[in-house]
Amino acid sequence: MTERPTRIRIAPAATEAPIGLSTLTVDLGAFLATAREIGFDPGLLLLTTRALGVRSGGGMALKDLRWVLGAEIGEILRWLTALEGSGLCVWQANGTTVTLEIASTETERTLFGPDDAPGVLHRLPTHWFVRMLPLVGRRAFLTYLYLRSRERLSGLTAPLTIGMIARSSGQSPREAERSLRRLQRRGLSASAGGHGRFVLTDPPPLSAFERTYLRWLSAGAIPPTRGGRIRLLVWCVVPVAALALVLYAAIR
Repeated sequence: MTERPTRIRIAPAATEAPIGLSTLTVDLGAFLATAREIGFDPGLLLLTTRALGVRSGGGMALKDLRWVLGAEIGEILRWLTALEGSGLCVWQANGTTVTLEIASTETERTLFGPDDAPGVLHRLPTHWFVRMLPLVGRRAFLTYLYLRSRERLSGLTAPLTIGMIARSSGQSPREAERSLRRLQRRGLSASAGGHGRFVLTDPPPLSAFERTYLRWLSAGAIPPTRGGRIRLLVWCVVPVAALALVLYAAIR
């Protein structure tokens, strides 16, 4: 005999989740102005933490920040301390977990310098932080964000000088020139006929080599810092060179 129903369940309304890119809304002018006050590395750490939090739903591993930012854990903890000193976050280490409370995304701004473009909200795709940032490095990424903050509806930036780019991204003029060349090699920017104007593009699709590089970087097979990669190269080259020298001496 079939059992009679005893309960009624009302199914909740459900719709398909929105489809689209995962993005972070940022006032780049305010972000860069704040970064000049608190330090560009702590400022970029805060922005990257927000982006990875959006991608992961809140939590992230410190090792992910390590390879994305190209920094050691000790540096990241020092940057967190600087952020807390600026009133932008509160953090507490509990065993292996760091609890982070973000108090604000930018400090309150009443005055902006001539290099800032305040009041314009940009929607940054969060995949820029796990693709472009580790490939071009922190300074070139900040340069790209600054160029984006100065971009006009025509697709070109306002006229810029190397000095403006350097000041707004925490670099010397020579470093700023290197960052611009790095962005140009990646196809992210190009000179728009001179006169200090640039045309910007979104990051192109990853090549097979770039995908492999990022996979090895995230897995820890490649050190995240330049110094670490140089040491790895030395450790690989020196034994091979020593072996070749021994074989050469033996043949002679």
